[in-house]
Amino acid sequence: MLYPPKPFIQRRSAPDSTLSQKLLQDFCLELFGGYVERDSPECFLAFIDGVSAGGLWYKLFEGSVYVESLYVVPSFRGEGLGRKLLFHAAREEACSEMYLLAPDAVLPFYKKLGFVWERHVVQKDVKKRFSVLSKKFE
Repeated sequence: MLYPPKPFIQRRSAPDSTLSQKLLQDFCLELFGGYVERDSPECFLAFIDGVSAGGLWYKLFEGSVYVESLYVVPSFRGEGLGRKLLFHAAREEACSEMYLLAPDAVLPFYKKLGFVWERHVVQKDVKKRFSVLSKKFE
């Protein structure tokens, strides 16, 4: 049985990384139909066989991680990379709680990982409704 290759996950400073900005632009094009400026100071990028496969952009506040964006390149989806990026960030930052905004289409993914729905919000800059989700870490 062949197993998917293990991703290499690396911390990057989001504003200083051209690769981070390219992945974030692809994410915005897919979700919003155009680029939306993000102010995420931190990110983790995932590579599989030397190819950029996804990223997680976030902020830290009082022991919590606030995920601004999670993106997995379409050809790498379904391999657990999104889960690995989320839990890698939680572990590396030793956070007690994680928060994120998610479109309704991906709520089952986050609920399967133990995230809890909090409320709906409308993100005015893109005129879309998102769910606020949270997860506590022990």
